[in-house]
Amino acid sequence: MEAARGFTVETIVHGWDLAVATGQPSDAPNGIADRCLSYAAAIIPDRLRGVSYDAPVVAAGTFSTTEQLAHLLGHERARIARGSR
Repeated sequence: MEAARGFTVETIVHGWDLAVATGQPSDAPNGIADRCLSYAAAIIPDRLRGVSYDAPVVAAGTFSTTEQLAHLLGHERARIARGSR
């Protein structure tokens, strides 16, 4: 079950990356990102920060649940726009 959750989080976040990079709508379908956000922090071990995942993005403002999930995994809209994850 944890593997399926992890793959779902990865799929949502990398889909968000692609959508942002190509100027497409970037929010996951209703409810999916909400469920992922509720458990994502628990399935990303601290030992993988700086290796497989960047530090969580701390940003001021109001963001969709999908973008909050991306921030939790260290993805940021501004870096994607510059061409670096």
